[in-house]
This record gives sequence, C-alpha cells and structure tokens, in this order.
Amino acid sequence: DLGQAKVGKGAEKEGGAGKKASKAEKAADEELATLGGGVEVAAIKVGKTLKGIVTALTPTHATLRLGKNVRGCIHVLDMPEGAEKLTKGQAVEARVTAVKASSAGKDEEHHVTIVDLSLIEKGGAPATLASIKVGDLVTGIVQEVKGGCVWVELSAALKGRVSALDASASLDVIQALPKNFPGGARVQCRVLSLDVPAGRLDLSMRGVASPAAGSATPGDKKKRKSAAGGVATDD
Repeated sequence: DLGQAKVGKGAEKEGGAGKKASKAEKAADEELATLGGGVEVAAIKVGKTLKGIVTALTPTHATLRLGKNVRGCIHVLDMPEGAEKLTKGQAVEARVTAVKASSAGKDEEHHVTIVDLSLIEKGGAPATLASIKVGDLVTGIVQEVKGGCVWVELSAALKGRVSALDASASLDVIQALPKNFPGGARVQCRVLSLDVPAGRLDLSMRGVASPAAGSATPGDKKKRKSAAGGVATDD
C-alpha cells in the first residue's frame, strides 16, 4: 500500500500490546504522573492538548508515551519549522489531530491506541489521499530512497512515491538519489496521480521549488544555471 506511511510500527513496538513495561516506560509513566499527564483512551479527542514523554525518534517523526496504553506520533511536518529538535525523555505538550484504531492485544487491557499529534497551534487535519488532488503542490519529508524511488511522507499516515525520472532533470542527481535526497529532508512535490481505493500516490519534484531553500530541486537548479549560458532547460 504505497499511500500509507508505516510510522505507527515504532509506536506499537514501544511498549506494545501484551508486553511488560520497561524501566524507561515506567520512568516515563512516573514523569507523566508528576506532570499531571497519563491520559485515558476514553478522554482523547481531536483538538485536545495532551502531555507525553518522547520515547523514540526517527528522521521523520517522534514517538511519545501518553499513558499506559496510549502512544503518540508527531510527524516532522507537525513541528514548527526551525524549532529545536526533540530529545528522548523530553516532556511535550501537543494537540491531537487524529485517533487511530487500537492495535491488537491478547485482551482489551493490552490494546494500544495510536494518536497523531501536532506541535503547531493552528493547523488542519493531516494530509490524506482523499484530501489532495492531481496538480496540488504538497510539502513532505524524505523517508528513504528505495527501489529507485524517493519515498516522501506527507503526514504520519500518508506516503508518496517519486520515481527517479520525476526526482530531477539531471542525470547526475538521478544516479545519486540517496546523496541528493537524504532522510529527513523537507521537499515540495506536485501530485502526478493518485488512486484512493488502491492507496497509490505518485509525486514529482522536477521544477518544483524547495520550501526550505526556496530554490529548485537538485539538478533543476543546475539546469537553469546552464540555461543562462545557452543550454536549454529540461523541466
């Protein structure tokens, strides 16, 4: 399923269903209790601010422990641009943007609920296949380069694919995708095609400005410089 980012696995694995809490998890629970946190599943609502402890970090998201059976996920796109990076063990307050179904457990007591969170005070719901259309410009975070494609996360639950030919107009860039598109890089893409029932999302970065640098993607910028010297562009 190309349209679904698999970032929830870290949240499920950390203190997952049916497993005993580790020392770190118990310490997080104790700190949550001190902060007045430790939310119950029944009290979670979209828009509510929750307190949590950062337990894991990746280039694209942070996992938080919000309570005994509740885990949170803050995507990089739901963090203020330019803000200080989160650290493991840090106490955080964030706004709920979505509540996902509980992961399976041997009984109800061991179900783990995953919650999408945002550190941005005002913002809409996370991007979904149903909320975008062909031609839209979208901002994402590079998850990885795999299978000759750049995989870009648009939210904690949505991932799109950029083929090598749609990543840049430069052959040099295409031949070194991992170097030019490292994990965690913020990029802007145009939606080429999507298939909601099949969960497919294809994107392009050719000729699209980078939101971080305010310039064209690698290779396109080189082409435009060459154009000033009499070489045709290839956007």
